[in-house]
Amino acid sequence: MRTGAATLCFMLTVGAQTDRRDVITLTTGEVLRGRVVQRYEPDGLVYSEGGSRRELPHTRVKSVRTVADAVAELLDLRRPGLSLAADWSLVEAAQDQELPELARLLAYHVLLRDADHKSAHALLSHVETAGKWRWRFDDEFVSAATFARRATSERFTLHSEHFTLQSRSGLRIAIDTLFDLERTYATFWRELGPDLHPRSQFARIDVHLHPSLQDLPKLSSTMSEPYCDPSVRGGGMVHTYQEATMLRPARLAALAIEQLLYRTLLDPRATPPPTIDERIAPWVEVGLGRVYDSRAIGQAGYLAFGDAKLDPLLAGQVLRYRPYGLENFIHVTFPTFHEDPVVAPFHIAHAAMLVAYLMDEKSTAGTPAVALRPRFLAYVRACLHDGKGNSSSELDAALGPEIERIEQLEAPWIAWLAKTSGQPALRQKHMLRPSRSLRDRVLGPLIR
Repeated sequence: MRTGAATLCFMLTVGAQTDRRDVITLTTGEVLRGRVVQRYEPDGLVYSEGGSRRELPHTRVKSVRTVADAVAELLDLRRPGLSLAADWSLVEAAQDQELPELARLLAYHVLLRDADHKSAHALLSHVETAGKWRWRFDDEFVSAATFARRATSERFTLHSEHFTLQSRSGLRIAIDTLFDLERTYATFWRELGPDLHPRSQFARIDVHLHPSLQDLPKLSSTMSEPYCDPSVRGGGMVHTYQEATMLRPARLAALAIEQLLYRTLLDPRATPPPTIDERIAPWVEVGLGRVYDSRAIGQAGYLAFGDAKLDPLLAGQVLRYRPYGLENFIHVTFPTFHEDPVVAPFHIAHAAMLVAYLMDEKSTAGTPAVALRPRFLAYVRACLHDGKGNSSSELDAALGPEIERIEQLEAPWIAWLAKTSGQPALRQKHMLRPSRSLRDRVLGPLIR
């Protein structure tokens, strides 16, 4: 039986053998088709063709267009307010570009606008009986009303090119969620790919969308919250929820980023953490996910990423109540981020603010001053790809000779927190357990 990394490696190989949708154009004009496995490695591009792994130096490559590129380009064209004809043209474009799952999602969107659109029904293999369309729900053909009712009472499955969603929150929420997940995937590759050198994923990420927080499987006995579980035991599942008053599922972008870090960086030959409590670099994963979640804007189904929204009050609390120095905080284990409902939000805030500082394009440190963002992302890659975990010596190495040790980031980070919060950089209070009123006022919303 294949488990864990072996299963993923097997799925990657099978997917690459049977899929030739990525296009590589060489400087000679020759066109190669297959699946690009590694696009950003300094030594060259790696792709799979017919089960054979091949490498090309970047100097021979004129252009690359992957499935992820095609999905991103189509989603960039999709926006609120398009005419029905324009929405259908996106379906046709997805079909032309061999994106069958995206075409199906777009066709469902068309049907939610025009329930009698014949071409959309035909694409989705619906059948017309006595002038009424019968929709496919799993292996049954049912009326539109029955489909809508069962989609909110029974778990059903939809796919996009990179995700599989199980939901009982209704069709509209399901397709909007998948569109937003694909937009997060595109942003991950566009913004982080050149620094992290991720591998392409050919196995879809599983996402379970629950109708309420109460329906969500508990991560621990003390806290209910959305989470991803990249461990061997968890199988790479993402669990989140969306209630009626919410714009989109809770922490959707954050969880997608966390899972993508594991799925695209962890060497397929390596073993994922045995359990969720043994996640490799918790502060990096949680913090980076929260930073992207703070950037999420746009309507449901049309997710975009703006500037990070930094809460001055939250920055002020992290400034005042820092129980550890940075050299100790980076070793905090994952249970600390979810087991204690009082302490966990504080650690989440600490990680989110630290990563926001390190990802800030304006953040510099050292002598002479160097930009921190590329150094931090080099450390993220070392943590997950090279299996270094939360090694402080690896972080020191990534920061470079200009900084030498993470302790030297303490002062500039405190100055950044003071500037963000508008408060003076007073002597910190080593207070590990903030009061309940403080948690409820400032940190409590982080749980949701």
